[in-house]
Amino acid sequence: MHAAIQTIWSLFGSMDDGQRNLLLKGLLARSSTKQFELLSTLLFQRDDDTKLRREVSVRTSKHRIKHLWSRVALLFFFDTHSGRDREMPKTESKFLHESHSCYMNEHLYIKMLNSSYDTDAIVKQMEIASEVPARTMVEFLATRCHKMHNIILSMRNVVLESDIEDSLKTLLKCAMTAVDCQHGTLYTVESTNGDIIARSSSWRRQEAVVAESEIFKAALLLSGEAVNEYNVKLSDDFTDSHDAAYGPLEPACILSVPIVAENSKVVGIIEVINKARRETPPFFTAEDEFVLKGLSSVWILLLNHLQLRAQALRKSDDVKILLKTASLMSSELDLGDLIKIIMQAAQELLKAERCSLFMLDKSKGELWSTVAEGEKEIRIPMRKGIAGHVASTGEILNIPNAYNDRRFNRSVDLKTGFKTRNILCMPLRNTRGDIIGVTQIINKLPISFTFSKEDEMLLGAFSSLAAVTIEKSLLFQQLQGTLEGTNRTKNFLSMILNSITNVVMTLDGEGRLVTVNHPSKLGLEPMLATMKVTGFDYWLGKENHVLINDLQRVYRGEGTVQAQNCNIYIGGEDINVNYTIVKMTELIPSNLSNADSTESYRSRQASTASGRAPSDIDSTAVAGVVLVIEDISKEKRVMATLGRYMSPSLVSRVMAEGNAVLAGTRQAISVLFANLRGFAAIADKMDPTDVVAMLNQHYAYVVDAIAQESGILDKYMGDTAMGVFGVPYPDPLDSTHAVTAALKMQVGIKDLNRRNAIMRRPELAMGVGIATGPVVSGNIGCSKRTEFTVIGEAANIARQIQNATKQFGVGVAICDQTHAAVRDFFHTRELDSIMVKGRLWPIVIYEVVSPISLELPQEVLASFICYELGLREYRAQNWSVAMTHFRKAMQVADDLPSKTLYDRCKGLLEGKYQLPAPDQWRLNWPH
Repeated sequence: MHAAIQTIWSLFGSMDDGQRNLLLKGLLARSSTKQFELLSTLLFQRDDDTKLRREVSVRTSKHRIKHLWSRVALLFFFDTHSGRDREMPKTESKFLHESHSCYMNEHLYIKMLNSSYDTDAIVKQMEIASEVPARTMVEFLATRCHKMHNIILSMRNVVLESDIEDSLKTLLKCAMTAVDCQHGTLYTVESTNGDIIARSSSWRRQEAVVAESEIFKAALLLSGEAVNEYNVKLSDDFTDSHDAAYGPLEPACILSVPIVAENSKVVGIIEVINKARRETPPFFTAEDEFVLKGLSSVWILLLNHLQLRAQALRKSDDVKILLKTASLMSSELDLGDLIKIIMQAAQELLKAERCSLFMLDKSKGELWSTVAEGEKEIRIPMRKGIAGHVASTGEILNIPNAYNDRRFNRSVDLKTGFKTRNILCMPLRNTRGDIIGVTQIINKLPISFTFSKEDEMLLGAFSSLAAVTIEKSLLFQQLQGTLEGTNRTKNFLSMILNSITNVVMTLDGEGRLVTVNHPSKLGLEPMLATMKVTGFDYWLGKENHVLINDLQRVYRGEGTVQAQNCNIYIGGEDINVNYTIVKMTELIPSNLSNADSTESYRSRQASTASGRAPSDIDSTAVAGVVLVIEDISKEKRVMATLGRYMSPSLVSRVMAEGNAVLAGTRQAISVLFANLRGFAAIADKMDPTDVVAMLNQHYAYVVDAIAQESGILDKYMGDTAMGVFGVPYPDPLDSTHAVTAALKMQVGIKDLNRRNAIMRRPELAMGVGIATGPVVSGNIGCSKRTEFTVIGEAANIARQIQNATKQFGVGVAICDQTHAAVRDFFHTRELDSIMVKGRLWPIVIYEVVSPISLELPQEVLASFICYELGLREYRAQNWSVAMTHFRKAMQVADDLPSKTLYDRCKGLLEGKYQLPAPDQWRLNWPH
């Protein structure tokens, strides 16, 4: 080969230009790519047409051709692949010696420094070089040293930088300065989804996701190959997508180098575009490519260092957040505020956009939470969505793409405009391992990131801490609720005791006073201190030996003791009272299994009460007794008597104003008689206990209706009850109250019949008659027994009106005076005129149908009209016409009063009834 080169060289001088060009083309065709690149860079003759890139046009003088040949020879004889110098022909060596200034250039230095070229050979070349080549060599070395110095300083700054984003900016700036470019971008390739992210750039938006189609020769770069392209726009690989992406930059040349990790996987790309200075070649040289590759190798180490440092700092921050959160959670017991703290801490800890904490409500089968970092509560079914799946199965879900998961509900995103990218969802378990809630983290930051295994571990640790704290909060709330309930019960019982007019005392197992509600009523205030430290036999004294004996009987377990109309002596006064003594017991603890320990326990609980021996105590230990004392002085006896008939408020008014109203008064009132129709016949066929039970149930409705309308129950008379309204204090609405009470009684009898039907008892019917008029009222009786009652014509009329209700088949009937007072408040209709014993003139009676507020059905109104027309003809003694109207009323609504008068008219026509003389006709019928 060398001999061939020497022969070619000796003939080169005699060759014409065409032969020389042909020679050069042959040499170039046989040279390596790297040799060709260096040669092209040297000659500044890259052709714009890529099809002619390997052609070089040589149009120069013989001297210039020799120069070119010398350079080609140097490139040819310095083998960059083997790193060994080839033997150079003696003629070439001589030529080089004579023309040493022609080959001592930058690219020769690059070749020498970037290979394993022997230092002695470089020195040898320097010795034979003249001043200019030597200067060029020194300048080149100085420039490279300056570049290396700047790179080392940048690396130092990167190492000292705590923020990885700032480190990436420093690295990119270092690369752009080293290769002297206009624009640069540092991309990272995500290991999870392969996304290419612009982590630092002089022209792209930071953290933007860049498609492969927007990066020039991205596929080649991702395979691990570098790209150094001149006249980029003329390249076949430059597409419309590239033009749209790079267009504003007007790219002339692009140099891109992959960043390859230790596992030969491309983790990033360094891309630089366009040379910055015009005095430099308008393309990136081999030196630029070498520097950028070197930086990419160093950057892997630096990035690993930065990532380790960032991880260490992050773990340190995570520990700080955990400690801070633990401190806040331990001091916060309100569940609502605790959830907010946990959500905020989890979001900060995992660097996410949103966090939700759902608590499990097993009773409703729902998950509930406040809206992410908000106040409004939301609830979702336990098995719905991502959170519902985790709550149901206990599975940890790390979803990199939420929209690809069928369990994710997009409706919330569509409604709010928020986009959920990825989700990390984990159950919260209490100390027993039961699921009590779910933590859901949404959208890892930065945008391109997804939740990692490390995030899962971190959230798992955090969730364990949160679950324990939440469980503590729930337990605290439960205890707080129990305590509040106990306090409410205590306060309620205290209010009950204070509202009870009787004196209620509680005594402990030793007979000492514990509580008393009204000590002043029995004059106990001076004795309270003594009563709390001594037994009852001491502070009651011998004068109350009967009460003491009764207390001792209860302590011995002989049951409840009741005493009526007894005298006790307290504070030097003799008080007439009724009292009741009830035992308070507690179960003997279950751990006291043997007889000795049980006996010992009993003995301790009841050792000193007078007259009691431990052997007499029941199987349950006596914790104390309740003593209820009722003062039945004269005033109390009067109130007790009135209380059987009057409401408590009315009794209080009577007692407050004195007993004058009880001595006897005359006033207009309303009297009510309520009777169970045919009850005597029903009672004869029933068991006596059922009869009494049914009457008691009936009278419960009657008494309640009277009391609710401010009336007084006068008396019971078998199956009839009498109530009065307006005594002892009259009211303009007494008649209205009486009618309202009657309607309530009819509602009560219907309810009672429903209950009787279930128990297979006969159905009951009730008639109520009401009359208004003057009566005499007062306490009537002897000294041994008195009753408050009324006497007068109104009572007699009310009784007879009640009897008429059975004949007409109606529930409530009233007299004309009562009707005048209530007709604006109730639906009524005239029934007939009746004669009452003791009166010379008849009275008109009316049926009460319902309150005026209720609308009557059309058929009922029609029957009322027909009845009114028939009644008019009946009083005119037009029996046949009257019967027509009554028949129509019966057909429309099965009207019972119409049937009564129809039968009466029919009897008159048939001669069953004899009419008085015409002058004695009073438009009434005897009842």
